This record gives sequence, structure tokens and C-alpha cells, in this order.
Amino acid sequence: MTPIGIIKMLDTDKKQRENFAEEVVSKVLNGYVNPVEMHVNLKCVEDIINRIKEHKDFKEAVLNEAAKFGKGYAFHNATIQTRSLAGKYDYSHDDEYNRLTLALKARQGYLKALPVEGKQIVDKDGIVTIDLPPFYSPGGESLFVTLK
Repeated sequence: MTPIGIIKMLDTDKKQRENFAEEVVSKVLNGYVNPVEMHVNLKCVEDIINRIKEHKDFKEAVLNEAAKFGKGYAFHNATIQTRSLAGKYDYSHDDEYNRLTLALKARQGYLKALPVEGKQIVDKDGIVTIDLPPFYSPGGESLFVTLK
């Protein structure tokens, strides 16, 4: 089967995609497929999809084709819309912004150095003047895959 043929096999509706995903998860949980192997396979699929979607010429071809039909239309099992993306501001030339950014990074460094359980600052009379709660919350575990 060709790459295009494989991709076209996945032209499904929402219920079919849900069933597909559930079947894969079921096969993994019931021991028919190694979970790590499936995770790596999915990472490969994700990489292929990202490479196609992010290809400059592909993006241009998609936008050109969509422009023929206007801002929004139905296509196969999807609704297609062309939208303008948000612009970005560049504050790097503003001295006050840069000063505040450096001050914020310094404050973050100070807070990261506090004990994990937080800190209370007490004045000379033994009164808590500042109660800094814990700023750190531990992350969970995840599997990271680097494709060769």
C-alpha cells in the first residue's frame, strides 16, 4: 500500500476514530501488543503527520486549495475554516520591559531557592509578616521517545 493509500484509509467519522482508538487501547491493555512498542509506533505516526503538516509547500498548497471555497465549508467528515492567526508583539527593544523581565527572573530564582514546604518571615517581635506558601509542585512521570 502507498503512503497516500494508508492516510486515505483513515478518512473516518468521529465514531469510527473513537472505535479505532478504543480497539488499540484494548489490545494493549489485554496484552496483545507491547505498550512501549505501541507508544513508539504512535510517536512515529505523530512525527510523520507533523512533517507533512509543517512542510512549507504543503501548507501553501492546502491554503491555496481552501481559498477556492471561501472562508468556511464542509469537506468529507470535517468543516474547513480559514482563519487569520494572531500577530506577535516584540517588546525586546523596550528598556523598562527588559528591566522588569530581569527582575522577574531574579524573583523566580529567589522563590525556587526557598524550602519546598514554603517559608515564613518573622519580625523581631515574633509576628509572621510574610507567609510564603510552597511554590513547587512536583510533576508526574511521562515517557519521552526520541526517534532515530
